[in-house]
Amino acid sequence: MAENTTIREFAERHRLRVRHDEDRTWIIPGRYGHLWDDGDRLAVTIFGEHATKTLWTYRRRACLAAGMELVQDGDAEGTLMFDPSNAEQAQAAIRAAGVKRRRTLSPAQREVAMRGLALAREARNLPQESPVSV
Repeated sequence: MAENTTIREFAERHRLRVRHDEDRTWIIPGRYGHLWDDGDRLAVTIFGEHATKTLWTYRRRACLAAGMELVQDGDAEGTLMFDPSNAEQAQAAIRAAGVKRRRTLSPAQREVAMRGLALAREARNLPQESPVSV
C-alpha cells in the first residue's frame, strides 16, 4: 500500500458517515458491524445482534475472495483487514458491515427540499387559533 489512508479520508472518498465509538476512536458504523482504522490498514469487524453465523460465513467468504486478510474468526463474528486503496476490498468491506452511503442531491432535488423546509418553518411560525369553547 503506497499511502496511509485514515478512516476519515476513506469515509469522505466513499460518502460514508463517521462517528466516535465508545472509546473515542473514529468508526464507520454499519448494520452488521463497523469499519475502523488499525494504523497502516483499515479493518472491518462483523458483530452484534444482526450478525448471525450464516451472515458471517457468507460475508467472510466474499471478503476473502476480494483478497482481505482474516484476523479474527469467531462463530458469528470476526475481523478482516483490508487495503483502502484496493477498490474491490473497499467495496467488500462496506458491503460486509452493511454501511449505508450518504445521499447526494442534485441541484433540483436540493431546491425542492429547501422549498419544503421553508414552508414547514413558515407553518410553524403562524399564530395558533384559540380553541373554541363549547
